[in-house]
Amino acid sequence: MAGIISECFLVATKTGAETMRFVTWLYIMFVGVIVFASLATGIVGPLLAACVAIILVLPPFWDRMKQKDYDTWPTLRGITSFVVGMAAFGFWASSYEKTPEGKTARLKMQQTEQSEASMEAAKEKAVKDTGRECLTKWDGSHRALVDAVEQRLRNPSSFEHIETSITPVDEKGQHRVVMRYRAENGFGGMNVEAVTASVEYDTCRLVQVSM
Repeated sequence: MAGIISECFLVATKTGAETMRFVTWLYIMFVGVIVFASLATGIVGPLLAACVAIILVLPPFWDRMKQKDYDTWPTLRGITSFVVGMAAFGFWASSYEKTPEGKTARLKMQQTEQSEASMEAAKEKAVKDTGRECLTKWDGSHRALVDAVEQRLRNPSSFEHIETSITPVDEKGQHRVVMRYRAENGFGGMNVEAVTASVEYDTCRLVQVSM
């Protein structure tokens, strides 16, 4: 039993060391990017902070994990390095926005966002102009028109929607709707009828019905 426990401890220690190795390399690469970015933009403050963060994290933490006794000092160095590294990143980001390159990049980003917003608004307007927003996605009918027709039928429960078409908005700010439906006539049979109506552009409200 003692041998099994000892073997499990060794495996766990090795796995922890490998994981820490991977995490530390990622962290060093992250801080290294800050160093190169600071050099490229000429921002001294983040450069110095990033160098300090790298110095604090060395020698590699995974080498220290091989030691039999774990000291508090290496752990504090690692935590301090992380805090300094995050501060270096925040300092660089805030400083970069004030540089000519940062202002240009921010302006391009804002222009891109505005362009995308304008395109999205144009697409929404194009869909709204067609009037399709006034029709339900379930069966393509205009619910207010269906209700108006059912109220005029001898047997409202016999109503069956066939299809509804709608025209683009006209100069009056309205859409013309044509609905074909099937309903029971006075002799008990089923007739196919059509009804036309006008709906408002902004609200899709039913304005006029012609049967």
